[in-house]
Amino acid sequence: MTDRETARTVPVTSDAIAADNRSRAATAADITELTRLRSVMLSSLGQDPGGEGAPWRKQAAVWFSERLARPEEWALRVVGPPGGPLDACGAAWLIEQLPGPAAPDGRRGYIGFMCTRPGARRRGHGSSIFNSLVEWLATRGVARLELHAAPDGLDMYRRAGFNEDQYLAMYRMGSPPE
Repeated sequence: MTDRETARTVPVTSDAIAADNRSRAATAADITELTRLRSVMLSSLGQDPGGEGAPWRKQAAVWFSERLARPEEWALRVVGPPGGPLDACGAAWLIEQLPGPAAPDGRRGYIGFMCTRPGARRRGHGSSIFNSLVEWLATRGVARLELHAAPDGLDMYRRAGFNEDQYLAMYRMGSPPE
């Protein structure tokens, strides 16, 4: 997996959105399952999520609860029954950056937390969620969408008009150097 940022700088239109409506908005009843899918996602990216008692899980539940309470800024979409086992999830949120040609008002949309449990892959769940998130961002007038892609999602994102940005995303973990 590379840390290359994938960006879409073309206007989002309804033509880019499929008519697949199997996804739904997540609710508070889904928080336990959202946390479980976060663990699935971490595992698929080669990270050890730890056991059921790992400290991050409790904080993740709080995090999901806080984002669900801010639907004007955050969209969490899932496939599965409310409060039941979920097959897939994804999120979109608004970010503000310095205005420029690709985002004259500085607002951008970010899509992340795209995850489908292994036994439910290749059934269109990810596409359903992704299209719902693109539509959510489009209704907010956001022209520039960004995401980081795992190898399994590259084809879907490229078909939707995303391409690799010219800039390499860089990260640093841990304490700042002294």
